Amino acid sequence: MNTLKERVCWARAEKSKRDGHEFTQGDLASKVGVTQGNIAHLESGRTKSSRNLTAIAEALGVDPRWLAEGKGKPFPDKVPGREDSEIVATEQASPVDHAPPWIDPEAYRLLNLYYSLDQRRRGDVMRFAEGLQRRVQSSAAGSKV
Repeated sequence: MNTLKERVCWARAEKSKRDGHEFTQGDLASKVGVTQGNIAHLESGRTKSSRNLTAIAEALGVDPRWLAEGKGKPFPDKVPGREDSEIVATEQASPVDHAPPWIDPEAYRLLNLYYSLDQRRRGDVMRFAEGLQRRVQSSAAGSKV
């Protein structure tokens, strides 16, 4: 699978198989906090990227790097030395409790909180973070003599 379009379509079909019922574009859109049209554009190839790829990957149960770049494997490998029952328990736990190894747990918690918000609230969070960053940068610039 060379394109994001192919990977998103494949991952949604696989999720449908795993769940035992169709996981629609609307279902995915609801989980991610975007419109069904946004998902349709990704699956048709009209949209070549999305800032929501991490949330899309999480909703589909696939590795975010694989979804975004096609690198690696779509599903994480089993953790050496752990029993299948432990892995199932981990998969059923809150995603905040078990950040993937490639991301800092606090950053992952923040991402989960961000993606739990609607679009308007996400905008509020972004404006707050940008304002905070500007204040920190001006404070640092002012302290230099």
